[in-house]
Amino acid sequence: MRLWRDNWSEEERRFVEEEANKVLLRMEPPAYCDDETGKVAPLPAIAKERIMPLISFWFPVHPEGLGEALFFKPFPAGPINGFPGVWVFSMSNYLRTKMVSGTDKIAVRMPVMARRIEWLNRMFSSTPLSE
Repeated sequence: MRLWRDNWSEEERRFVEEEANKVLLRMEPPAYCDDETGKVAPLPAIAKERIMPLISFWFPVHPEGLGEALFFKPFPAGPINGFPGVWVFSMSNYLRTKMVSGTDKIAVRMPVMARRIEWLNRMFSSTPLSE
């Protein structure tokens, strides 16, 4: 709860850190993106009212001190830039819920990273040079 209060000012209706406030700015969604193969593909149109802000924190944070990893914080005084609230994700809370459930590993699909590691392995030998 303290970390939430340290990062969100209810009186000013904004995040304390200026860098965090950018999630409350309206932006146009991209029309195209790279797919998993690296090809550029068009994205379907998204209705403006469906676009919601999301901020992620590495530390444990929740306004009521709950352990939820993902939660919605409504703006009771009214919308900010047309947003009724902000979605908040806490990586620390997420990892804690995984530990409590007995999960000690998390599988993450990262095909681009895998290709980069393969490329680096081809560039650099792991065999130490003899003196």
